[in-house]
Amino acid sequence: MYSVNDGQFSDLYKSIPYRISTRNYSGTASEEKIKALKMFAANISDNEVRIEIYNSGEVYTGMGKAIKGTDCFASIAGKRGAKFQEGYLGEVLALECTRLGLGTCWIGGTMKRSSAKKIASIKGKEGLHCIIAIGESEQLDEALRENRPFENRKRKQLNKLFSYPSRESRQPVSIDDLADWQKNAVLAVDKAPSAMNMQPYTLEVGDTSIKIIRAVGIFPFQMIDIGIAKLHLELGAFSSGTAGRWEKTDDNWVFTTEK
Repeated sequence: MYSVNDGQFSDLYKSIPYRISTRNYSGTASEEKIKALKMFAANISDNEVRIEIYNSGEVYTGMGKAIKGTDCFASIAGKRGAKFQEGYLGEVLALECTRLGLGTCWIGGTMKRSSAKKIASIKGKEGLHCIIAIGESEQLDEALRENRPFENRKRKQLNKLFSYPSRESRQPVSIDDLADWQKNAVLAVDKAPSAMNMQPYTLEVGDTSIKIIRAVGIFPFQMIDIGIAKLHLELGAFSSGTAGRWEKTDDNWVFTTEK
C-alpha cells in the first residue's frame, strides 16, 4: 500500500506546484506513459480502492467542450466507505501523471457515468464517484521546461484556510509564523484540487498536529476532497522531514507528528 512515511514516491511533492486542472489536451498519453501508469496504478491500489487506466473517449460524451484532445482516463473505483481513500490514492496518481508531464483533471458529476462504470467493470460493492482525465498538455510541458510553477489559483485566502487556536499570543497568525513542516503542509493543502474549488474544509494547526475540519454544508464530493487534502498535507510535512500518523476524531482528521 502507498505510504508517504517510508519515503515511497515522496518526490511527488515536487509535482504539486505544477498540477492544475487541465481540460484542453494536445493529445492522448503515449503508449509508453500509459503502460507506466497502469503499473503505477496497480501498485497503489489496495483492498478498498481499485485504480485502472483506460483509453475511451466515450466517458466524455455529453460533456460538450469540457474535455478535449484526449481519450485517456483513470477510473477510481472504491468500496462503500472508501471515499477518503479514493481521493488520497487518486491524487497520488494525478501527481505521478504530472511528474510524467501529463495533464489531469478530476471529474465527478459531469462524466458519462454509465459508460465509465461499464468500461471500468464496476461490480459488487464498488462505486465509481470520480474519474481523472489524463493527456498530453503543452501548457504543462512549457511550465516544466521553464521551471515555472502555476500561480494565481482560485483558492481561499490563507487566513480563512487555517487557524492556530492553541497559540498563546492572541495576535493574528500569518503563514510565516508556523514551523517549517506546518507551513509546507498548509501551503500544499492550499494547492490541493477540490470540486468547484470550494475547499470544503479548514485546517486547525496545533503545536504537533494539524486537524482537517469538515465544513458544514452540502458538498457532494467533500470526503474525496478531504482525501486529496490529506495527501497534500502529508507530502508537505514530509518535505520538511516530518512524518506523522492520521487519526479520525469527531468526523474530522488529525495529523500528528511522530516523536
